[in-house]
Amino acid sequence: MGQKDKLNELQDRLGEIFEGVDDYYSQSILDELIKRIDTTINDFNKEFKSLIGSLNKKPAKKKTATRTTRKKTTAPIRKSKTLK
Repeated sequence: MGQKDKLNELQDRLGEIFEGVDDYYSQSILDELIKRIDTTINDFNKEFKSLIGSLNKKPAKKKTATRTTRKKTTAPIRKSKTLK
């Protein structure tokens, strides 16, 4: 079912709800309601697309600290003092 079909179905259902209310007011209310629903749907779609777009982006590569290899040095061997 296309968006136009859904909109027509919604208008038909809302038209049934507003039967019995003065025609001028019921049409004005219906028009305003349709306008607000349309705005809400468009806002939702924009936010959803933005969210999906941000989730689909590849994460930035993390910079890893590179270790520099140092030459291991050992302490010089000390000569032990002899007891006198």
